[in-house]
Amino acid sequence: MSDSLNAPRSTKVDDPPAKSGEPGRKKERSVWSRAFRILAGFELATICLLLLFAATFFGTIEQTHVGLYQTLQKYFDMEAIFIIPELKNGKIVPLPLPGTFWVCAVLCVNMTLGGLVRIRKGWKTVGVIIAHFSMIFLMVAGAVSQLSKKEGVMHVYQGDRSDYARSYTEPSIEIYPPGDKGERVKPYVVDSEHFSGLDTDEKLTIRLPEELSFDLVVTGFLR
Repeated sequence: MSDSLNAPRSTKVDDPPAKSGEPGRKKERSVWSRAFRILAGFELATICLLLLFAATFFGTIEQTHVGLYQTLQKYFDMEAIFIIPELKNGKIVPLPLPGTFWVCAVLCVNMTLGGLVRIRKGWKTVGVIIAHFSMIFLMVAGAVSQLSKKEGVMHVYQGDRSDYARSYTEPSIEIYPPGDKGERVKPYVVDSEHFSGLDTDEKLTIRLPEELSFDLVVTGFLR
C-alpha cells in the first residue's frame, strides 16, 4: 500500500472572520498612541526649552529699559498669547514667540507624560523621577500663583498696628467716609478692573453709597 494513503491529510481551515470594528479600533489606538508619543517625546521638550531660553534672553534685555513688572506682564502673563521682543532703541525683533505661560503648560504636560508616566520605574530612575516631579511642581505652583495671588505692602511703624495693605502694581481708588471721632473707617474701594480699560478721552461714573453725598467720575486715566 502506498505511503500516501497512510499520511495524515491536511485540512485547510479558513481564518476566523474579523470582528466588526477592529480596523477602526486599531486606527483609533494608533492615533492616540501617536499623539501620546508626540506629547511625551524629547522633541517637544527640546522645542519648549528653546522657546523658554529665547523668551528669557529677550526679556532680560527688555527689562533694562522697560522695567521688571512690565516685562513680566508681557512675557509671562496668561493673556500673552504671542510676544514680539523689543530692543533698547525700540527696534522690534522679527521673531514672534509664544507666551511663556502656555509654553510652560505644554512643557508640564510633556514632563508628566514622559517623565512620570512613560519612564521606566525602578531604583535606577528614582532620581530622574524626583527631578521631573520637582519641575512639574514648580510650574504648577507658578501657574496657581499667577492666577490667584494678590500682593500688597503694609507699612507698620514701631509700636503701631495696621490693617491696611497697598498694592504697588494694581491702582485703586479709595474713598474714606468721615468717622464719628475723626478716626479712619473702612474705605470704599474701586478696583482697577473697573477703569483700567478706559481711554484718555473716556469717562466712568461710579455710583457711591447714600452716606456719601457725591458720585465719582473717572476721566483721563493714564497707566
